[in-house]
Amino acid sequence: MRRTIEASTRGLNLYLKQSQLVISMNNEVLDRIPFEDIGVLILGSTGVTVSSGVFKAIADAGGAILSCDDKFKPSGLFLPLHSNGLHSERLRFQSDASVPLKKNIWARIVTAKITNQAHLLAGSPKQFGLFNIATRVKSGDSTRKEAQAARIYWSEIFSKFELENDISFTRHRYGPTPNNLLNYGYAVLRTATARALCCAGLHPVIGVHHRNRYSEFCLADDVMEPYRPFVDKAVLDLVKNGEFEITKETKVKLIEVLQHTIKTGNGTGPLAHSLERCASSLATCFEKSSKEKLPVNESVKSLALPEWPEKSN
Repeated sequence: MRRTIEASTRGLNLYLKQSQLVISMNNEVLDRIPFEDIGVLILGSTGVTVSSGVFKAIADAGGAILSCDDKFKPSGLFLPLHSNGLHSERLRFQSDASVPLKKNIWARIVTAKITNQAHLLAGSPKQFGLFNIATRVKSGDSTRKEAQAARIYWSEIFSKFELENDISFTRHRYGPTPNNLLNYGYAVLRTATARALCCAGLHPVIGVHHRNRYSEFCLADDVMEPYRPFVDKAVLDLVKNGEFEITKETKVKLIEVLQHTIKTGNGTGPLAHSLERCASSLATCFEKSSKEKLPVNESVKSLALPEWPEKSN
């Protein structure tokens, strides 16, 4: 499985040599990593120097780079655009996707997300309420079941823990902890999702639901939705241990989410592999609808979405 590498120590120097990423400090080589082994490179500090050759080699190998500001907040994303030989054809199928197909795909994504949220609330009396909501998602989520489930989910997930200033938790990007941990984990997930989509020959800007004119990653924002509860699980474990801040240790645990074993379709494997399977299956949905002219209900059967494992990490 491809690795997620984080470089966050000020003074690190990253450069290309003999088809490998060389990491050094004060002229001492600390590590050498083949580029084909790298899925995501996280630049966690503004004090890290990266040569232009690294960007090209990462792109050629189908990897992605996530950069962070001096407060460890993700600020930029670099993705490969030619890692799939069928890119132009699949991009055409993606662009030709009909509104009914997109609405059906979105309904399946929302159903999977709510179902996984329900699994994370195991032991809570509100778990079965979420399961019930998941069964009532309509095409395009026209009745806003995602929002209805979110109100229940976020009011419950951290309810048993004493949070900052002894306040109840509200999910907000700029809210108090553990929002900071969720933000970091989601940024890593978003990067891995966008990379998987590019490697499948799809373009992350053309979403099936998200349409933010200022976002280049609308499709990544769509596809990552049912994977968010796996990040939430990691944050919940950190909160249980009294860890609320972005540190080297908490970042490692959040990055490790990409290695957690989950179910996708008929198989199990690391979450990073699940993203690749999901992206590839989405490309197949577009192809079956556009090229093979299959009905929407037949085309969406190809979509492989993540499921909560019987024994979660």
